[in-house]
Amino acid sequence: MKLGNTQWSATGLEDVDWNTVALRATAILVLWLVMWLLQHYLIRWSKAADRRLGAVELGEKDRAAFERLVNLVLLIVGLGITLYILDLVPLFWVSTVGWRVIAVLLLWTVVWVLVRYLSEWIMALDEKTEGIDIDPRDLKTVDRLLDSIIIVIGIIATLAILDLTPLLYSALTAAGVFGIALGFAVQDVASNVISGVLILMDRPFVVGDSITVKGISGTVNRISLRSTDIITYDGPIVTVPNSTIAQEAITNYTLSQHRRVRFTVSVLSTADLNLVVKTVQNVLEAEKRLLADKPPSILVDQIRDSAVDLQVTAYTAKEELVSVQSDLQKEIVSAFTSQGIELAVPLRMNLTAVLSGQDTGQSE
Repeated sequence: MKLGNTQWSATGLEDVDWNTVALRATAILVLWLVMWLLQHYLIRWSKAADRRLGAVELGEKDRAAFERLVNLVLLIVGLGITLYILDLVPLFWVSTVGWRVIAVLLLWTVVWVLVRYLSEWIMALDEKTEGIDIDPRDLKTVDRLLDSIIIVIGIIATLAILDLTPLLYSALTAAGVFGIALGFAVQDVASNVISGVLILMDRPFVVGDSITVKGISGTVNRISLRSTDIITYDGPIVTVPNSTIAQEAITNYTLSQHRRVRFTVSVLSTADLNLVVKTVQNVLEAEKRLLADKPPSILVDQIRDSAVDLQVTAYTAKEELVSVQSDLQKEIVSAFTSQGIELAVPLRMNLTAVLSGQDTGQSE
């Protein structure tokens, strides 16, 4: 009888190479000891990693399934190496078929973990990201989309591992044709979703920021994958598609801590401009809410027939903009009144003509 390359006689064990038997038995014992240690410590390491991650904790059923999978993979590896040590199977089968089976098992383990816990990881990331609050419906949509992509990648990788090249090419061709058709069908939706993802990654603004985009000014109320809601300063909520936002210039007033105060003061052309400028300058110097490192400016902006326009510019904290601008204009009017400086106001003249044959006898 022949077992592997070892000859067994019909009458006894005279021709047995006991050194080879001892070496093989020792190798098998060491192998399965290593397998037991790997099984024991892999499960311990997985529990420790699970506790460190904190965001997602494996349930009892999931942990039991993971342990069974680890045991199965180690069993297949151990059996393959054992058969090779006993010279019952050639190395080719161990190194190709066996490792391919193990690779497929490990691949679909990763696919299962990603599909099972990806939604929880996305929700945990959303909770930890300040200033961004994604609608749960959008999170579910993204989760389903990513799950489908992961499963398709798993199928293609499985075909590649098993060396099913013709079937792999057919699957890739079908996926490409389907992707092109689907792309044409949902190109607008896909454009908005992709733009939404880019906005969430680039973060040009977050919820609560005051922005202006495509002529719409207001406060960002909600950011979803398809659109962004802006509460305008007049009150209505405007929903802007994310593809529009991605293609337009965005003005974010919240990112800067300072805001510019600018308004025009018009006085009569007969007024003493030096006195006017000095009076406005005194009002600006008395306002403590203006920034000291950015001095205000008073410039002649326009000279008209009966008036001179002065442009007043200063800087203040962003939260003080409205109140500072209002208070400065009130103080300037009060200071002009005390100095006898008259503001230029538009004049309207109503002329009446006497039509032939009619005498109105009235004038305005």
